[in-house]
Amino acid sequence: MVDFSSDEIEACLVTMKKKGAPGWDGWTLDIITEIFDAGKEWFKSILNFCLHHSVFPRRRKIASVLLIPKEGKDLSRFESYRPICLLPIWRKILDKLITNRLVTYFEEHCLLSERQHGFRRGRGTTTALNKITEFIIKAKEKREVVCMISFDIQNAFNFIKWNNIKRLLLRYKLLYKIPGLLIAFLSERAILLSRDEPWNYNVGVPQGSSLVPVLWLLVVNEVLNMTDIKQDAYIQAYADDLVILLRATALYRFKERNHELNDVKIVSDSRSALMTVESLSDNREFIWQIKKRLKDREDIKLMWVRAHKGEMGNERADLLAKKAAYRDMIDVQFTYSKVQIRNINNKKLTENWQCRWIQSKNGKWT
Repeated sequence: MVDFSSDEIEACLVTMKKKGAPGWDGWTLDIITEIFDAGKEWFKSILNFCLHHSVFPRRRKIASVLLIPKEGKDLSRFESYRPICLLPIWRKILDKLITNRLVTYFEEHCLLSERQHGFRRGRGTTTALNKITEFIIKAKEKREVVCMISFDIQNAFNFIKWNNIKRLLLRYKLLYKIPGLLIAFLSERAILLSRDEPWNYNVGVPQGSSLVPVLWLLVVNEVLNMTDIKQDAYIQAYADDLVILLRATALYRFKERNHELNDVKIVSDSRSALMTVESLSDNREFIWQIKKRLKDREDIKLMWVRAHKGEMGNERADLLAKKAAYRDMIDVQFTYSKVQIRNINNKKLTENWQCRWIQSKNGKWT
């Protein structure tokens, strides 16, 4: 394993943001640069000691967290914020040195899928769009239709399991000592809370580290390298955004490709609907169809949640429904249901009978 050189370290310092926020220790990039210039050999020896002994200083794995609100989101909900870890500059240098070695190793050994266009040199949104365009053009030449499904993995970086990353590091047979250093990087991590009390965590990777995109490439690479993808299907990724393209001779062909779902949870705020499905006395045809489909599917579970309680989507729908009640015009007109038709007919029959009884010349006493 080649030691980190002074040129590598200096290149890392040059490419780092000059006005970047310091970590919890308050040391800025200017201070670290001055230390490096004053003793390059001493500076280099510390980083190489970490490399050869697979040591990532524990104090440098502590990060202070800055919550940045997402545009257009409800700020009363925790998922409306993007957590950014403010990391010590010294630790960022070690991050960047490892990242550069990993990227070079992956690209030279062609370990990353050609269908990944994010966080890679010479690739980006343009190359990703070109591949999608090529797939569509080929389908049109064969007079086929195309279906595109887009996935945005929510909180992708925050829910990566460390054990999965460790297994991938061993599988890819990375450079000597690098896997051990990365495992040390992932262990005993902590963030500083409002009272400067460190809180340990064991899932996710710190956003703000240059290692995060590279580790994510390993995870999503497992999806892109699946061998059971058919020739008339294509999957590609741009960072944590996935796109699946399908082509067929007709639209109905897409329905024939539905795969069985596993471990499905259907959540509803209508307790009466869930009780109806479980009832033995309801003889309506569509209820029996639902029961028939659920009979042999133990992996599908029906769950109930309180209506509106803390659910911003339900509360928003309720608010819009109330506003719509005061409008003069109806946007969408639905036909009457069977129950409504029966109730209307009963009401009209009662009104007609009452009218005939009042207008009758016969006696009203019985």
